[in-house]
Amino acid sequence: KETPQAPFISGELSDSKELDVKKLQTITDATATLELGSAKTIVLRKAFYAADGNVNTGEGNIEARFVGESAEEITD
Repeated sequence: KETPQAPFISGELSDSKELDVKKLQTITDATATLELGSAKTIVLRKAFYAADGNVNTGEGNIEARFVGESAEEITD
């Protein structure tokens, strides 16, 4: 039996001067797009930031997870 799961995109973002971490952590009702090397694109709609906001200070990476109401895979 399958259990329904909310669609999500997760990974790590590279920190930079231009990235406003506080704004990132307050994103709601957004469209998140993930472009994969396999020519697939995943579009997540009505998404919100759902990660803990952990920052790897040595690498300069920020944990990111966006959860949405719907997702669509687009292939070219």
